[in-house]
Amino acid sequence: MIKVNKQDLEFAMETASTDRFEISAYVCTVTGKVWVVGFEDDLCEFDSPPDDLDENEQYIMVPTKTDLDLGRKLAIKFTEAFVPEEIENVYSYFRRAGAYGKFKVLLNFKGLLENWYQFEAEHVEQGLIEWCDMNGLQLFDDV
Repeated sequence: MIKVNKQDLEFAMETASTDRFEISAYVCTVTGKVWVVGFEDDLCEFDSPPDDLDENEQYIMVPTKTDLDLGRKLAIKFTEAFVPEEIENVYSYFRRAGAYGKFKVLLNFKGLLENWYQFEAEHVEQGLIEWCDMNGLQLFDDV
């Protein structure tokens, strides 16, 4: 199995999951290298992606959080497990823009924000492991 760096893949998924930019991310099924396209940041340095990134079958698109049910559905799941009395409020947040900000304010008020970050991180890692398995890749931690 081809190994893919966990931090690179998580960054690519997080970046591609933003709604503010037209960003996509790919991973090479031959080398395990991760490419982020459409992201420019002076603090991050990326190699230029291959010209055939979206045409060559050896490159597959990195999933977004939504693709792996790690967005709204995960927030609802957390709410049901940890603060079920707030479920109607959380549903109402996700009917409008700014949902995650409101969700995090609520969790901070309830003293559960760190629990959310841990819950989310565990589910992100599990989702990426499963995605890698389905695509013949293996996630490894470089830290």
